[in-house]
Amino acid sequence: MTIVREHNFTLATARHVFLHPSRGVIFTADALPLAEAEKVGFSPLIMYGVSLPGLPDIAVRFVRLDAPRPIIDVLSEFWDCLPELRGKPERLRISRNCAAAEQGFIEVLQGAGIAIDVAASNDKSHAAVLRNAQKDARQLQFYLPKSLDELHQIADKAFRFRCQHFSKVAQRELAKQWKVLPFVEPKVDVSDNLDWTPGDWLSAWQMNVQANIPRYWDASNDPKLKNWLFSGDANDAIADPSGGDIPAKEPTEYFDSTASNEVSSMIQCWPGGKKAIADSIEVTAKEINWMIAGQQALPPDKRARLLDILGFQVRHEYYEPSKPCILIAEMGKHAREAYLALTHGGDLALSIDAVPDRGVPDPSWQYLTFAAHGSQPSVIMVPRGSRISTQMPDYFMNYTGIQTIPENVYRDIVATCAAVGRKSAQNIVMTKGLYLRHSEAFDGLMRSSRSY
Repeated sequence: MTIVREHNFTLATARHVFLHPSRGVIFTADALPLAEAEKVGFSPLIMYGVSLPGLPDIAVRFVRLDAPRPIIDVLSEFWDCLPELRGKPERLRISRNCAAAEQGFIEVLQGAGIAIDVAASNDKSHAAVLRNAQKDARQLQFYLPKSLDELHQIADKAFRFRCQHFSKVAQRELAKQWKVLPFVEPKVDVSDNLDWTPGDWLSAWQMNVQANIPRYWDASNDPKLKNWLFSGDANDAIADPSGGDIPAKEPTEYFDSTASNEVSSMIQCWPGGKKAIADSIEVTAKEINWMIAGQQALPPDKRARLLDILGFQVRHEYYEPSKPCILIAEMGKHAREAYLALTHGGDLALSIDAVPDRGVPDPSWQYLTFAAHGSQPSVIMVPRGSRISTQMPDYFMNYTGIQTIPENVYRDIVATCAAVGRKSAQNIVMTKGLYLRHSEAFDGLMRSSRSY
């Protein structure tokens, strides 16, 4: 099947990303109307995005709303910097509003041999590109960018990674077809003059956003939450909007679909599976399935027990497993998601396929031993000879390959994994014990690792 070299282009103000005069790049848990943002000193940003049709991944760039860049300039940067886009397309798909704001960019693109396709008003696929861009932009917070330059570097890294890790078979096949296309040099004339007219259409999303809801900063001293603006109850309202006086407090516990997705992947990889988890918290496996599907929440006490067993740190609008554990990679998608959650998106101090420096490795399992910076090691057991084991770099971000470790440490990893299989409710305790017994060896591995 021959694919058309087409790119989707989208343009809007960012719903969740702003610039702050002292904090730098900040993120909001819920969309923040621009008028409210400006009252508290936040600078709104324009978000430019490019994606490949049929694939959910999108590349993004941000600029201040009061300093827009020419569309041609941004497109040329996308095409130059991201080889996954395969250079200049044959056709560019834009929204009606973008076409109406045209002040020269369409003529330049057409002169470069690029056809312009204006999406119809009822075209849901093009509208979905913008929704995905806004959603993905909020997730960039987890990488802790301090400036727009850092934000763009992180966004590009995330885009490249996602381009290699689509979850659906059809998407992976489509991505392969794009990958083999020859790169086309983006020879397009770039002007210093603005080639489009910004307007209220950039922020049409504000029509469906609740205004004047209370917000607050996190006060837990967690660096991952420093630049995250939460939504709270009426007692936490902005005290003095004109002065930017936003209260700080500890986020309250809250559980939604975001946590459910991460919890789901951890459960799918947990030794003993759903049955072991259900038995540990005294519910049925059916109730676990209902929770994962979003059909029925667990009672609060059962949910708290579940999160404790899985090692989750629960915060309002922010969830992640924060404790070391042993997992089993039976399904690639869930193994990848659990790995990303445990490593905060690939922030790794260590990621190796551990083998003993003497003797023969386990013939049945590979032991992916990894740790995020500042964390103790976790282990994912990968069935030897499985599809996952033959494609480890594709499934596990920043994986550095096979590495020998002291035989006694390797044998203890194997024994600990076997013990967790028998008593999965003690997973975290046993995994912590593994580190405590060999902390010097693991710390040495992290210092010498290429991921460190």
